[in-house]
Amino acid sequence: MSERPVVRWIRVVVVLAIGLVVLFPALFVVGWFTFSGGRFGWIPSLLAFSALGLVIGWAAVSTHWATARKLTSITLAAVGGIVGIAAAHLAPATPGRLRHEVEAFAQPSWQLTNDRVDGNASCFDSCTSVTREYHVNADVRDVLTTLRPVLTRHHCFQPTAGIDPNHWACNGGGDIRVSVDVERELNRVTVVSIAAVAS
Repeated sequence: MSERPVVRWIRVVVVLAIGLVVLFPALFVVGWFTFSGGRFGWIPSLLAFSALGLVIGWAAVSTHWATARKLTSITLAAVGGIVGIAAAHLAPATPGRLRHEVEAFAQPSWQLTNDRVDGNASCFDSCTSVTREYHVNADVRDVLTTLRPVLTRHHCFQPTAGIDPNHWACNGGGDIRVSVDVERELNRVTVVSIAAVAS
């Protein structure tokens, strides 16, 4: 016995309601806290939201309405893809993406001595930040000479040049702020601290 038209319409309404009111927001939250803010976060976001839209459209419409089923699935997949890209654009940067920003400043010969993650993706109190500390067996001036082209390339400036000439603020990847501090320690070791903060 085939599905009656009324049952088919109820199925459409129920499945779309569950998909659009429950599943899409749930995926948005999961993506926000995990993969959407990654370095290439738009790719998994696009794929995840598109796949969810496709599945919802396919499940919502009966096989008796083959053309409508295909159109609904394709439309929801396209809308899901747009939502996924928007989620990636809005989501705060993940620690992995922040580390990538820090590594753009670090030199191969530097020794990583500390890697600290603070804050959280919900930006409650403070957004996610990564601070990496490096020890360099060179004088501060030598370190700054090596670092200066990188600082220039990343449009860094000295907000407190007269007070702290070894502190630099930089524009990271759009929604990321980077700061670089160079300090001298004993035994001709220079400590370079680089922090990347999601905003």
